Amino acid sequence: MRSGSDDCPGVVSAPVRPLALYAWLARPVVHSLQLDREQLVVTAGADSHRLSVSEVDLEMVREWGCLRRITLTAPQGVYALGGVAPRTAAAFLATVVEAQRSERVRTSLQEEWPRYRELWRRWGDLAAADRYLTHTDVQAWLAELRAVPLPSPEEMDLLGQVKAERQATLQGLQALSLGARETVDRRNREWVQAEATRFASLLDTVERYPLTPSQREAVLHDEDNALVLAGAGTGKTSTLVAKVGYLLRKELARPEELLLLAFTRKAADELRERLKRTFSVSVPVRTFHSLGLEILAQAEGRKPSLAREAEDPAVRRATLAQLVTDLFGEPDFRRDYLGFHTHLRAPYRPAQEFRSEAEYRDYLLAVEPRTLSGILVRSYEECEIANWLLLHGIRFEYERPYELDTASERYVQYRPDFYLPDYGIYLEHWGVDRAGNPAPFMERASYQAKMQWARELHVFRGTTLVETYSWERAEGVLLTRLETKLWERGVVFGSVPVQEALVQLNRLGLWEPFLTLVGTFLSLLRSTGHSVEEIRGRTGAGRDAGRTSFFLNLIERVQLAYQQLLAGRREIDFDDMIQRATELTRSGAYSSRFRYLLVDEFQDLSQGRARLLQALREQIPGSKLFCVGDDWQSIYRFTGSDLSLTTRFAEHFGYTRTTALSQTFRFDDRLAGFSSRFVQKNPAQLPKSLTALTRGTRAAVVVQLCPDGEDGLPILLTQLATEERASVFVLNRYHFHRPAGAQQALRRRFPQLNIQFHSVHAAKGLEADYVILEHLSSGRYGFPSEVADDPALDLVLAQPDAFPHGEERRLFYVALTRARKRIYLLADAERMSPFVRELLDDRGYEKDVTGTADLASSARCPSCQHGRLHRRRGPYGAFYGCSNYPVCEHTEQACSNCLNGRLATREGGTRSCGMCGFSARVCPRCREGALLTRRRRSDGRAFYGCSRYQASSSPCRYTEERPMGRPTFTNGK
Repeated sequence: MRSGSDDCPGVVSAPVRPLALYAWLARPVVHSLQLDREQLVVTAGADSHRLSVSEVDLEMVREWGCLRRITLTAPQGVYALGGVAPRTAAAFLATVVEAQRSERVRTSLQEEWPRYRELWRRWGDLAAADRYLTHTDVQAWLAELRAVPLPSPEEMDLLGQVKAERQATLQGLQALSLGARETVDRRNREWVQAEATRFASLLDTVERYPLTPSQREAVLHDEDNALVLAGAGTGKTSTLVAKVGYLLRKELARPEELLLLAFTRKAADELRERLKRTFSVSVPVRTFHSLGLEILAQAEGRKPSLAREAEDPAVRRATLAQLVTDLFGEPDFRRDYLGFHTHLRAPYRPAQEFRSEAEYRDYLLAVEPRTLSGILVRSYEECEIANWLLLHGIRFEYERPYELDTASERYVQYRPDFYLPDYGIYLEHWGVDRAGNPAPFMERASYQAKMQWARELHVFRGTTLVETYSWERAEGVLLTRLETKLWERGVVFGSVPVQEALVQLNRLGLWEPFLTLVGTFLSLLRSTGHSVEEIRGRTGAGRDAGRTSFFLNLIERVQLAYQQLLAGRREIDFDDMIQRATELTRSGAYSSRFRYLLVDEFQDLSQGRARLLQALREQIPGSKLFCVGDDWQSIYRFTGSDLSLTTRFAEHFGYTRTTALSQTFRFDDRLAGFSSRFVQKNPAQLPKSLTALTRGTRAAVVVQLCPDGEDGLPILLTQLATEERASVFVLNRYHFHRPAGAQQALRRRFPQLNIQFHSVHAAKGLEADYVILEHLSSGRYGFPSEVADDPALDLVLAQPDAFPHGEERRLFYVALTRARKRIYLLADAERMSPFVRELLDDRGYEKDVTGTADLASSARCPSCQHGRLHRRRGPYGAFYGCSNYPVCEHTEQACSNCLNGRLATREGGTRSCGMCGFSARVCPRCREGALLTRRRRSDGRAFYGCSRYQASSSPCRYTEERPMGRPTFTNGK
């Protein structure tokens, strides 16, 4: 069939007869069909043929099985010949392709049918099995199905002649390949419903009340990983007990193949006894610590000796204190200790990062920039300068008045930031960037004018001024540049004797917090299994790299000393026990027998314990994890718990079946709605809805506003005492808020009440008829607490909440949900807790409010917007000052008539007292103060003076003569 010409070698110039073409196509070579420039060209190896499609019997083309070898390729070296109608050519190509596909599908079906049939049979066995189909079951079957080439739905259309039974099998397999999850979920729902009927007796009687539908779901679902979100009072322990009973009755595991894990010894003992009492069998119930000891004993052939430091916090603290004291004999350790305390404990942030003055003041309140000598200064940067001067033996005075009297009618006396009396040097620290711009919330022109005025003043008076800038601290060169500037001016650098510095640090109360920090960090570090070197490698060179470096140097020496101490005594503590138990389990030195791991209070789990759970599961393929917890009650981040293990459970453990226990047995629907609304203000919390068995008839929460210093607790207890033998929890954010003696006195005074005093942390898991949550104030030891963890702990703790006061909000929720009947919130009216203020401001909360707050005292500061105005007394009488002093220095003169109220601006150019109703004219100069009557010391004559005469910022010295007989105030009545 090969022919050609000089111009077109290998190309046939004459038409090819159809039968000859088919024979040619049947040859075992690679073929191509190409439509090029509306002409049909057929190529086989070196041969190319022009074809008249009209001469082709298309039915014969369909019958040729050899066409399955034809492929369409790009034309290479193919010459266009003859004319072929494009439509005819396209129809021919489509026919060839269709025949090719049909033959390929038919042949594939014939070859793969035994595997299709076996897969379908096995699926039938799975679906009919008397058990829950797990994700592992389904994925293993799907993996085999995906290894078999299934015909697509389009290809199935080519197989109309296939037997009906094969059609059904193929269609079923295709449906499962596309949507197995929905099919399995539907099958499992039906199976669980049938199982609920079979085990109705157990589910109805295992606890005092029949299990709720959501509890039954949690018990009967048997997924590889199960997370049960158990809201407050929803019966999580009942669910755990019923789950154990079901596994035993169903014979899914023997008692010794179950492992229940609790976080405290008391909880483990109670759960163990409850299971034994209910099912008359002994089921392993452990704490993580006792499990760790068991693993070490079996793997190493001897039970390890537990150090006293592991069980007695006082002994551990004393041991660490002695180790640190001994290490002070090393010069490097002393240097790092002093260097660590030179920096503030809060992370550094320049003022330029803050959008408003209120935000910046909040930051300074949290930082509390107090120097090593105990002086509270105005910024983080000033504090570092002051500490550097102290440690280099350079005497200074902070904000000493300048040697020239610069006070005027508009400005107060000039006070440079630092004065070095031994050298006559003034030091000003300016909060500006490299371009000379202050923070965005500051008035640029005014600030720069102040800088220029100060410079010109020093030039005029011939005094020495050294300047530093915020941009130097941001770039990490503040102290090195300061050293150069002072050296150039003849300042001699010395050092404070180490012992003197240590005494000063102890005097400032830094020794005990440092020991607490070391103990906490060491415990978290050892339990995670990370080394100091690993952490040092992750920290990098950030703004606080200096403080971090000093601390890691210290902790590395303390850790080594502590390990050597325990090794010398051949003892172990709890901190590294979990790590060692995990290593022994993963290496196979310990052999697990547990097919089911059931964990209580899962929201308190740490990463180290999570790794131990995973190691235990790896020992037995097909073992299962059943966890009960509540992300709304996660309150132990400071001990290492990681909330993300609950909120992102599937990411850590794999495919998960999540069930929410939605019905609470503890309180009514009003308290359920109130508490749920409050905790879910944090969008990071997993959403769920609590329902209650009972409907409330009154507001479940009472907010009692108490004036500053008033103890409202006896009043509330008197009201509750009418209900004989009612149980009452008095809860505080900190246990030290109400001394033991005061507690005993109240118990004696109200013997008809069962009164217990707890911190909120200690009350978790408990309940009472009534809960009184007291000392709800703002501030460092308020609720929410403003006591921030040392940032060094962030190196070993889980990521903190992005939502403000996230963990404190969950702690408040725990307090709310301890009550069965009602909760009372005792709030400080003058320093009100932000949580209470939220409850009062949000109309979505149903609550009763009793007591009266001094509206003047609880007013928001107009300057910083965050503080509250408190009434104080000074050398010039009563006034109102911001609670954020000294960060915010806003003051207002109290009403000179009643000496209590604030003079608020009213229409008509007056400032009126909100208490007594008297009013005074607004100062015409500053438009802020009020004109009050004053008397000259010289002759006793009365005149009008602005109430902002003694203001610490922008005082107003405006005065005017007082006409005879003109009253200062008018009665607003």
